[in-house]
Amino acid sequence: GGDLATLLEKAQKEFDADEMVRQQELMRKGQFTLEEFRDQFKQIKKLGSMKQILGMIPGLGGLLDSNPDVDPEHELKGIEAMINSMTPDERRNPSKIDRSRRNRIARGSGAEPSDVHHLIKQFQGMSGMMQQMSKMGLRDRLRAVKELADAGMMDPNAQLAHEKQRSKRGPLDQNKARDKKKKERKDARKARKRNRR
Repeated sequence: GGDLATLLEKAQKEFDADEMVRQQELMRKGQFTLEEFRDQFKQIKKLGSMKQILGMIPGLGGLLDSNPDVDPEHELKGIEAMINSMTPDERRNPSKIDRSRRNRIARGSGAEPSDVHHLIKQFQGMSGMMQQMSKMGLRDRLRAVKELADAGMMDPNAQLAHEKQRSKRGPLDQNKARDKKKKERKDARKARKRNRR
């Protein structure tokens, strides 16, 4: 299993305590937005690489072992890019993001519209859970994350499995394979548009 105590110790040293309190308060009120979600990633990054961090959380380390071709760092960058491509208003009210906005965000972040849709759905699903978890201390929160992971309830698992499914056929360099697929899809879309004219 991972070493949760070390992780907690490191988190307490590295995290900005005031920022943590602010985020906790927002979670409790159900006002935690994609903006705070992104800021939380920035805090987490101070602890080291995503792979290292996930490896230290019991239950999540095993997840990485069973999905060796998933790069959490790359996933995180993708999520951040999508959030950065949204307007402040969209980050605060993701329910406003309709199809055309989704396409714009996808274009701006090099993602697929379906990835943007998945991120929003995931975030909305997590919001309720965060409100509950905001009432717990950090240790209990990590334990809750572990329980969710053990129960296969963590949405990122679905995302990881989804990524794995998509990347099974590709060569070893997943990013290259993904970019190639993206380009193919783009070309196919262009071709479809030309044919429609």
